[in-house]
Amino acid sequence: MADYCKQCSETMFGKDFGDFAGMITEEKAKKGFGAIALCEGCGNILVNHGGKRISEPEIKDPTSGGVKRKDSFHLFANAREEWMKKNFPETPWVEHRF
Repeated sequence: MADYCKQCSETMFGKDFGDFAGMITEEKAKKGFGAIALCEGCGNILVNHGGKRISEPEIKDPTSGGVKRKDSFHLFANAREEWMKKNFPETPWVEHRF
Protein backbone atom coordinates (compact mmCIF):
# COMPACT_ATOMS: atom_id res chain seq x y z
CA MET A 1 0.00 0.00 0.00
CA ALA A 2 1.24 3.48 -0.83
CA ASP A 3 1.99 5.86 2.03
CA TYR A 4 1.93 9.65 1.80
CA CYS A 5 3.11 12.49 4.02
CA LYS A 6 0.50 14.90 5.37
CA GLN A 7 1.10 17.49 2.63
CA CYS A 8 0.96 15.04 -0.30
CA SER A 9 -2.09 13.29 1.14
CA GLU A 10 -3.96 16.58 1.48
CA THR A 11 -2.87 17.67 -2.02
CA MET A 12 -3.87 14.42 -3.73
CA PHE A 13 -6.87 13.26 -1.72
CA GLY A 14 -8.12 16.36 0.06
CA LYS A 15 -7.46 14.94 3.53
CA ASP A 16 -4.69 13.48 5.65
CA PHE A 17 -4.93 9.74 6.26
CA GLY A 18 -2.12 9.81 8.86
CA ASP A 19 0.09 7.28 7.08
CA PHE A 20 3.24 8.47 8.86
CA ALA A 21 1.66 9.77 12.08
CA GLY A 22 3.21 8.32 15.22
CA MET A 23 6.50 7.22 13.68
CA ILE A 24 8.27 9.22 16.41
CA THR A 25 7.04 10.69 19.65
CA GLU A 26 5.93 14.29 19.98
CA GLU A 27 8.65 14.75 22.59
CA LYS A 28 11.39 13.79 20.11
CA ALA A 29 9.83 15.95 17.39
CA LYS A 30 9.93 18.97 19.73
CA LYS A 31 13.65 18.32 20.22
CA GLY A 32 14.15 18.56 16.46
CA PHE A 33 14.18 14.90 15.51
CA GLY A 34 12.34 13.48 12.52
CA ALA A 35 11.53 10.00 11.29
CA ILE A 36 12.83 8.85 7.92
CA ALA A 37 9.95 7.98 5.59
CA LEU A 38 9.43 7.10 1.95
CA CYS A 39 6.48 9.11 0.65
CA GLU A 40 4.99 7.96 -2.65
CA GLY A 41 4.45 11.61 -3.54
CA CYS A 42 7.74 13.26 -2.68
CA GLY A 43 10.30 10.52 -2.02
CA ASN A 44 12.68 10.13 0.93
CA ILE A 45 11.85 12.70 3.59
CA LEU A 46 11.81 13.38 7.31
CA VAL A 47 8.44 13.59 9.07
CA ASN A 48 7.36 14.80 12.49
CA HIS A 49 5.12 12.97 14.98
CA GLY A 50 2.00 13.96 12.99
CA GLY A 51 3.33 12.71 9.67
CA LYS A 52 4.04 16.21 8.35
CA ARG A 53 7.06 16.54 6.05
CA ILE A 54 9.73 18.58 7.83
CA SER A 55 12.43 18.28 5.17
CA GLU A 56 12.17 19.47 1.61
CA PRO A 57 12.66 16.78 -1.00
CA GLU A 58 15.40 17.74 -3.40
CA ILE A 59 15.00 16.37 -6.88
CA LYS A 60 16.65 18.12 -9.78
CA ASP A 61 14.21 19.50 -12.31
CA PRO A 62 15.65 18.53 -15.72
CA THR A 63 13.51 21.14 -17.49
CA SER A 64 15.47 23.96 -15.84
CA GLY A 65 18.98 22.63 -16.36
CA GLY A 66 19.01 20.88 -13.00
CA VAL A 67 19.25 24.12 -11.04
CA LYS A 68 15.69 24.61 -9.83
CA ARG A 69 14.41 22.00 -7.41
CA LYS A 70 10.88 20.70 -7.03
CA ASP A 71 9.46 17.66 -5.31
CA SER A 72 8.76 14.54 -7.35
CA PHE A 73 4.97 14.82 -7.10
CA HIS A 74 4.98 18.19 -8.83
CA LEU A 75 7.46 17.04 -11.46
CA PHE A 76 5.33 13.99 -12.20
CA ALA A 77 2.10 15.99 -12.34
CA ASN A 78 3.58 18.53 -14.75
CA ALA A 79 5.13 15.84 -16.98
CA ARG A 80 1.88 13.87 -17.03
CA GLU A 81 -0.08 16.96 -18.03
CA GLU A 82 2.29 17.64 -20.94
CA TRP A 83 2.09 14.01 -22.09
CA MET A 84 -1.73 14.02 -21.96
CA LYS A 85 -1.94 17.25 -23.96
CA LYS A 86 0.47 15.89 -26.57
CA ASN A 87 -1.18 12.47 -26.95
CA PHE A 88 -4.81 13.46 -26.43
CA PRO A 89 -5.13 17.07 -27.67
CA GLU A 90 -8.88 16.78 -28.24
CA THR A 91 -9.58 16.02 -24.58
CA PRO A 92 -10.09 19.05 -22.29
CA TRP A 93 -7.61 18.46 -19.45
CA VAL A 94 -7.62 20.49 -16.29
CA GLU A 95 -4.44 22.50 -15.69
CA HIS A 96 -2.46 21.33 -12.64
CA ARG A 97 0.60 23.56 -12.66
CA PHE A 98 2.47 23.76 -9.38
